[in-house]
Amino acid sequence: MKELKKLLEKAEELGWSYDVCEEDDGNYVELGKCSPAGEDFHMDICFGKEIPATDFMDNLANHGFDPDEHVEMYIKLRGKNGVPSSVRELIQDAEAIEDMINELYEECWKIYADIPEEKISKEVRCVYVCSPLRGDLIGNMEKAREYCRDIVKKYPGTIPFAPHIYCTQFLNDDIPEEREMGIHIGNKILQSWCDELWVFGVRSIQDASAGMREEIAIARENSIPVKMGEDMLKR
Repeated sequence: MKELKKLLEKAEELGWSYDVCEEDDGNYVELGKCSPAGEDFHMDICFGKEIPATDFMDNLANHGFDPDEHVEMYIKLRGKNGVPSSVRELIQDAEAIEDMINELYEECWKIYADIPEEKISKEVRCVYVCSPLRGDLIGNMEKAREYCRDIVKKYPGTIPFAPHIYCTQFLNDDIPEEREMGIHIGNKILQSWCDELWVFGVRSIQDASAGMREEIAIARENSIPVKMGEDMLKR
């Protein structure tokens, strides 16, 4: 639990309150923080007893907060009980909450990456490489190859899957129909075979391209852990 305590101390530094709850049917941390518009936002992050810090980070990464769904919860309460009357303000506040959660994950990761007791909790069989493609097509494909090489060197036995490398062997990304087919193939492989999704080529998940964000959303919907690839390679 001392490793988890370090993460929660970092959360507290970022303005989050927390309460650790250990119950017969499971353990979780209740995290709370006030949003810019004054919402008392709370979320529960589950963890196990054997590797609590790893469980906490995986479940935090896959919390799946959706700003659109959050706005829908309060849209009919505009102007009541402290809820902003402006739809724009509701949207901005929901996006600010998403930023709060992303910041929490990224800052906690810096602590988690230095914890020697909890590396990777299981052998990761297949890692989905999520990185930019459009723009510099050739350059980004070469970067994807480098990410795969780095993963294999760092974690022997792990299988990296980069859709940029695989699908572009027989599909043309410049043809809309073939690009959509490539996205479909990549998403199916992500859901069926991959144990984790690692994000490369951006400073944070917030900076991910639209295509990358779609892959990240699919991973979270399927309870596939999402991690920053560069951080994993530095461990």
